Amino acid sequence: MSEHSTDQHRRIAHLNTHSRWSELAPSVQPLVTESIPARVESFPAALCTIAGEIGSDAADEYVRPTNDDLEDVLEPVVTAVTLLEGYVTLRLAVLHGDGKTTADTPNASDRDAMLLASDYLHAGSYAAVAETPVSDQRRLELYRVSIGGSSELSHRFLGASDATSAPDEDGDTVDALEARASLAETAGVIGATAVGTPTETRTALRRYSHAMMSALVRHSEATAVDADPKTRAARVLFGTTQRGNVYDGAETTVSPAVEDALEAARESLGSLVDSGGIDATSPAFTRLERATHLPFHRD
Repeated sequence: MSEHSTDQHRRIAHLNTHSRWSELAPSVQPLVTESIPARVESFPAALCTIAGEIGSDAADEYVRPTNDDLEDVLEPVVTAVTLLEGYVTLRLAVLHGDGKTTADTPNASDRDAMLLASDYLHAGSYAAVAETPVSDQRRLELYRVSIGGSSELSHRFLGASDATSAPDEDGDTVDALEARASLAETAGVIGATAVGTPTETRTALRRYSHAMMSALVRHSEATAVDADPKTRAARVLFGTTQRGNVYDGAETTVSPAVEDALEAARESLGSLVDSGGIDATSPAFTRLERATHLPFHRD
């Protein structure tokens, strides 16, 4: 795949649900719009996109989309991922107020509006999957990935709502952290599935996505200069930042838990190459590897 084609394929789709927002209740509409992240700054969206790009290279030539069709295939699944990300944001806010602590838990009316907004986003994610221009069989696979991701998120939300679930040193409960990691898994796998990526390659991308998100949400945002770690990592995967723009010249430090997660991500990249069909010198793979070092260290 040429660099020019890759740049084109990284363009993120705009939501096609704007026309329906006017039908939402006044208390729900702003919650929906504000919870959906900007595509270019969404780490799950970046995972979905790059998984589709690199997964397409590993897919059998008879099942993968052509270069001209790849962007059309990825648009709706990236939209599905960003809607699901908004859903996760709202559900965690319902449970923990700001998503980290219980100090600002919403009142009953706010909570009802947030639940309605999150339900809308969750349904919208499935609707976006339905618009993916793939075969019925592959669309069924995409639904299975979405259902599996939703089920895993439900378990994480249930755990995060447990009053005995203690926060870690950064203020997040373990299940809240895992909810974000589960979202990342779903994002990576759904992008890979959309282009017909083989199972072994999908598994490696799933592990990479989970490990990277685990590292990012554990990494202290106090070290960020112009954006939080997830946003900066998204820019790395999208290729929209230059090496010298990620830092202010200072080297950052990471906790043992973050370093363990980063090591797991690097190991998954080895599995990705071993799965076959992946060029370790390709721009997409280079961005995947680079994200395991940036924005955590200067290299």
